[in-house]
Amino acid sequence: MYITSSAKAIFRTCKTFLGLSMMNEKSYIRIKYFPDFKGKESLIISADIKGLLELEEVFWQLSDDHDNYDFSNLKLLDKEFDINLSAFKGMNDIGLKRNSTGTFEWIVTKEKWGHFRERLTGLYRIGSDGSRTLNADQNHEEEIQVIFSWN
Repeated sequence: MYITSSAKAIFRTCKTFLGLSMMNEKSYIRIKYFPDFKGKESLIISADIKGLLELEEVFWQLSDDHDNYDFSNLKLLDKEFDINLSAFKGMNDIGLKRNSTGTFEWIVTKEKWGHFRERLTGLYRIGSDGSRTLNADQNHEEEIQVIFSWN
């Protein structure tokens, strides 16, 4: 899969919105919610290679033997960008939802967690910065869009 110019534009916009300069940074994972990112509710996860590898491991665990994961437990999570996000292995692909208390729940099947892991693996295998959407269903209007950006 090639990275399109629109994906590169999303990547640049993510960096601009987050106010980040990726030069001379230590290892990190940053997560931020945008109520109207290019016309859609979005959660953007930005990471360097070590952060990508940590997330890949979390997705692998969810596709295997773990039933849930609290993203505040990420070792490389930049605490300035910490949000209340929990992942669950579900019977159906529901996607990312924000509940009435303002917390986020990301619920997909173990197969979809495996698919998300493969999408992250694909980024570093091609050896280029880029972004990937990690949605349960591209046509589901109520789902919050999840964009992963590797810088």
